Parts: sequence; structure tokens; C-alpha cells
Amino acid sequence: MANRYWVGGTGTWAVTAAGTDWSLTSGGAGGQLAPTASDLVFLDSASAITVTRTATSGVQGLTLSGAGVTYAGSNAMGIGVGGLTVSAGTWSATGALTLSGTQTLNLNGYVLSSALTFVGAGNTLTLGSSGGTNKACTFSTGTLNLAGFTLSAASLSIGASATAITFGGGSIALTAIAAGTVLSAASTPILTGTPNVTIATAGFNTTVATASLALNVTLSGAGTTTVTGAFNVFNFSGASGTISVGAAGVNTQGNVTLPTTGGSYAGTGTLSFIGSGTQLFNPGAATVALPITFSGTGTLQLSAGLDMSAKTFTHSNTGTFDLNGFSMAANVFSSTSTGTLRSGGANISITGTSSIFSAGALTYADASSITMASSTAKTFTSGGDANMTLTQGGIGDLALNGVAGACTLYELKGSTTSFVTVAAGLNLTVSKLNLSSGTLRSSSAGTAFNLICTSGTIRLFNQTIKDSNASGGATFLAYTSDGNVDGGGNTGWQFTAPSGSNTASPAKGQIRLTGYAPSVAGNQAAAPGKGQIRFTGYAPSVLQVVSNTASPAKGQIRFAGYAPSINATQIVSPAKGHVQFTGYLPAVSQSSASQTVAPGVGHIAFNGYAPTIDNAAVNPQIFNPGQIWHPWGKKRRETLKPVTKAPAKPAELQAQVAKIETSRRTVLEDLRDIDRQIAVQIAQDAAQSAIIRQKKAQEVRKRKLARLDTQVANLNRQIEQAVANERERIRLQDEEEKDILQFMLVLMEA
Repeated sequence: MANRYWVGGTGTWAVTAAGTDWSLTSGGAGGQLAPTASDLVFLDSASAITVTRTATSGVQGLTLSGAGVTYAGSNAMGIGVGGLTVSAGTWSATGALTLSGTQTLNLNGYVLSSALTFVGAGNTLTLGSSGGTNKACTFSTGTLNLAGFTLSAASLSIGASATAITFGGGSIALTAIAAGTVLSAASTPILTGTPNVTIATAGFNTTVATASLALNVTLSGAGTTTVTGAFNVFNFSGASGTISVGAAGVNTQGNVTLPTTGGSYAGTGTLSFIGSGTQLFNPGAATVALPITFSGTGTLQLSAGLDMSAKTFTHSNTGTFDLNGFSMAANVFSSTSTGTLRSGGANISITGTSSIFSAGALTYADASSITMASSTAKTFTSGGDANMTLTQGGIGDLALNGVAGACTLYELKGSTTSFVTVAAGLNLTVSKLNLSSGTLRSSSAGTAFNLICTSGTIRLFNQTIKDSNASGGATFLAYTSDGNVDGGGNTGWQFTAPSGSNTASPAKGQIRLTGYAPSVAGNQAAAPGKGQIRFTGYAPSVLQVVSNTASPAKGQIRFAGYAPSINATQIVSPAKGHVQFTGYLPAVSQSSASQTVAPGVGHIAFNGYAPTIDNAAVNPQIFNPGQIWHPWGKKRRETLKPVTKAPAKPAELQAQVAKIETSRRTVLEDLRDIDRQIAVQIAQDAAQSAIIRQKKAQEVRKRKLARLDTQVANLNRQIEQAVANERERIRLQDEEEKDILQFMLVLMEA
């Protein structure tokens, strides 16, 4: 092996005999033979020259270090163990380079215009600095050691005989210069260090096919990128084109980030998460039009909302799928394993045309929420969970199936005009059931499903119920007066509202009475106005807000205001503490024993002891049948004498009696109105008198204050006059003393 230095100036590197171009030393005399495959070549001239290679033979090593040298030529060249070093000058040659044997590639940041190929089983190509080529790079055999540096190329092909790639903190940077495959791997070399590979598509349609090589791939740029194979990290956040997953699919062991702005999806392959640790998945901004499978044993955790409403999500292993508080939409959610679902308070919405949620053996780590949102038929199959809320959210009919004959939910709800069809014979256990406007039925007419709730009250509205056995200890209410329909085949449901029944679970506009509470009978208030309380069934309409104690004694009702007065007919503006009944005057009975008398029209029956009415301003009053209590201080009782039943009379006499009775009631009502108006006027007069007294007192105080101001002013004037007099006296005294002193001086001079 010999050294050959170019000393021929601008010229052609050809295969010739001895000439003047080559020397044994730098700047030495020419006359040496042209270099062969066993020689080391040095292009180190400082002069501006161009060396154009036309030779076809290889060299043992090549060094371009001359600042003025331009190396050109299109012929391919092989380089042996001496390696390739470029530290100065210009590389414009386009001929391909083949590096063989264990050697060092030291490009010092230069990007060559020659394709690079490394061959040599058992050999190692080591980078001595960062650099590369703007053409293809092929790693066929042996070991590639990046040694912490970056190897750049337009594409990288890893051959079937490649044995290892050592990154050592280095990386591979690929920038496409044309459509085609930008990264491919025909083998699975051993990877050490962090295997970072960046790909810039530069707008070209490219292919990334890594087989089972788990690289950390970061892709950016427009165009369509078709991907298949295995990845560790799959970061496409900077991609603005189309991500097409090939039929072979993509397997990832690490984190996956899809385009955060723009981007679209194509292809028939599946994006699969196969890791054993925690994999973070950022689905990006666009709808992910890719089927996704989680078959790992670790945790797949979302870091943003996932919208794959037209595709299928499959959970097929023992790992944990963690929504991490982010919502998810899918056409089909299928779990075929004993894995775990953790929601973090987020909702899974099942949409699209298939609309299936199937999770036979899935374990739910926290309170989960599933919404069946499709407008077409959908199916829910799961053993459920006591913390799961299932919502029938679309107009498409919902088929609800369990696992091993059972399904447990915290709540089943919905308000669509559709069918919720429960599998016949299924034990459906719920804590809450809030369905309205649709139909709840069994999947087989005449064969009921079992609805189980252990406590509380379930009350439905505007729902048709068919073939449902309700049991478990709760109260199941589906009153027809609430718009419900008994479709037949039901047990355990109450479809008829009992007269005067207390509402255990009040709906909107209803009031719930705690403790021992009265059942009320009377005409229903059809349209309660401001400040009124509306009861379901026959109930009084209350116009004045009256507070009662939170825990009344047995059979008692306590009002904070005045004792209420009961009027036989409506009061337009009742005073504070008044209760207005629409219809007839209620009759209240008092006894130390329990009262369970069936109420007549306008009567109140109390379960337990009849209530006493307490008031701090007046003594407790008990309503006796037909009595009226006036609360404004008169303490007067008026008794309405009930009309006794008369024997049969001619029709004319009966009409006359009815007319007299009506007139009597009207007169009595007028008297009550007059009493009320008098009370109101008295209160207003009292208030007006108080205002007049206050004004008179203010005027007296003003006059007294004026007198005091006058006295103070007089005193001030007297003080000022006294001060002036004293000053004048002192002045006269000073003048008198001066005169005396002057007189004495005159005498002394005389």
C-alpha cells in the first residue's frame, strides 16, 4: 500500500502509466504511477484546480483536504479500509461510492452528491463526524456505528445481512428528493442507543417500510406517506399530507403522535399498539380514519381526544386502555380480552353505521360513560359495571345484551323516540333508570327481562314499557298520568298513580315532603303562577312561599309566618302565610290517634297524627272542619255550616236551594275580601302614620338644631367683641405709660 498525492493541477485522473500527475509526497515531484486499489489517494492542493476522475479502479482510501480542489467525475469507485475523509475543497463527483471493510467515514458536515453503499460481512463502518449524501444510502452487511453523529441521506435501505446499528446518541436524517421508498428494512439488525430517524418528505409521495425494525421515526412534510412495519416511536405530528397505512399494518411499541394540524388518512391497514410499558397516543386534530388495535400488555393512554367515528377500536389483550379524561368516538368498540378500561371521567361515543360496543370480559377501573349515539340500529354487549352510565343517545334502536345472562349499570338513560330492547331473560341491574319518549321492551314478545334495583325509586316519563319484571326492593313508577304506556307483560311496575300519594322522587315542578307528610285531595292546579307549588294529582296551589322546619315532629307541619287561613274559593292576593286551595274548602280532623281517613272532595287526610299549626305571633291553631282562622289579630272564628243532605225535592225546589247556597257562599266570600282589605288598609294607614310621625320628629330636630346654631353664633360674636375690647384696653394702657415716661424725661432734663 502506497501514498499517491495529486500534483498535476487541473486535469484528469485516468488509468495511465507513470506521468507528472502523481507524487509520493505532498507537493513533491511527479512521475509516479496512477493509484490502484491498494493505494491511499490525497487531494490536498491549495491551488484552485479541478480533478476529474475517469478511472474505474478503486482505492484503499481517499482524502479530500485541499481548499482549492474540486473533485469531479461520474465513474463509480470502491474505497477500502483506508476510509473516506472530506475536510476541505468541493465534492461535485456523482459516481457512486462503495465502502468495504472496517473503516471510518469522516465527512465533517459535507453532504456528497454520490450514493453511498456499505458492504462487508463482519466489518464496521464508523462515522468520524456528521455528514452524508443527497443520494441513496445502502447498508447491506456488517455493523453501522454512528458514534453519536448524524448520517444524512435521501433514503436509507437496510439489507437482509445487516447485523447491527449503534446509535450512541447519533441519528439518521432522511430528506426525500423524489417519490419512492425513503426508508426500508429487509432485516432486523440489533439496535443499541436511541434509534432516532427523521424523515422529511419534501412534498413527495413516499413509502416507509420498516418490517419489524423498531425505530423512533419522526415524519414531516406534505404528500402521501405509506407506512408499514414495526416502530418504536411513531411521531407524525409534523406531517401535513396523507398517512396511508398499508395492508401489512403498523405495529408500535412506544408513543404515537399523529398530525396535530391538517393531515388525512388512507389505506386498509391497522394501527396496532403492542407495547408492554406505557404508550402515549396523541390522535391529533383530524378524524383518524384507521382501525386501531391495542394488543399490548402495558397501558395505552390518550393525550388528546380520539375521533375514529367511522372505524373500529379493538382491545385484544390484558393491557389497560386509559382515556385519561379525553373523549373517544368510534364506530365499533370491541374488547375480546380480560383487559381494563380506565375513563378518567371521559365518555366513549359509539357512532357510525355498525355502532357496536362489545366488551365481554373487560374490567372497568372507574366510573365509565358509554353513549350509543348512532341514528341507526346499535348493539351494546357487556357485563357492565356498577359505576357505568349507558346513554341511548341516537334515534336508532338499541339492543342491550349482557354477559352470562347479566348486565350491571349505574344508570341507563335516554330521551329519544326509539326502542331500548333488552335481551329476554337478562338480569339488568341498575341504580338509576331515566328513559323517556321511547319504548323499553324485551327482545322476545311474551318473555320478560328482569329489571333489578335494590333501593330508592325509579320513575319514568313518556315511556312505553313491555315485558319487564321489576324487582329488587326499589319502587318502580310508570304512571300513565306521566305519559307512560303499559305495553303488557310487566310486573312490579305501578302504572296508576294513587290518589293523594306522596311523591318519593319528585320530578320538575314537584315538591317532596320529608318525614310524616299529608296526602292532599282537591282540584288540581292546572297552571300554577309565580310563587306557586304544583303537586301531581289533586293538590292545593300555594301562592305564598312559606318555610317549614327541616325535621317536623311526627304528624306536624310548622310555618314560619302567620298561621295560614283556608279559603273555600280562590284568593287573588293572599296575605303572608296564606294558603290558597283551588276547589272546595279542605276539612282537617285532629285526633291523638293515627288518621287514615279516605279524603272526600277537597279534604286532606294525614298519615300519622294530624298536624298542628304553630306560630310565634299567635297561639297554635287547629283547623276544625269548615273553620276559618284570620291571622291579623282579630282572633275571630267563622264557621261554614255544611249543607246537610235534604230529602228528595221537586227539581224547581232543588234549583232554588242550590241558588241560595251559591249566593250564601258569594256573600261570605265578599265579607272575607272586605276583612282582608280592611286589614291591608289598616297596615297601610299604620305605615303612613309612622312616616308622618317621623317627618314631624325630623322637623322638630331641625328647629332645635337651628336654635342651637343661633346660640353658638351669638356666643362667637360675644367672644370676638370681648377680645377686641381687651386689645383696645391694652393699647390705651401702653400709650398712657409712654406719656408718663416722656413727662418724667422732660422733668429730668429740666
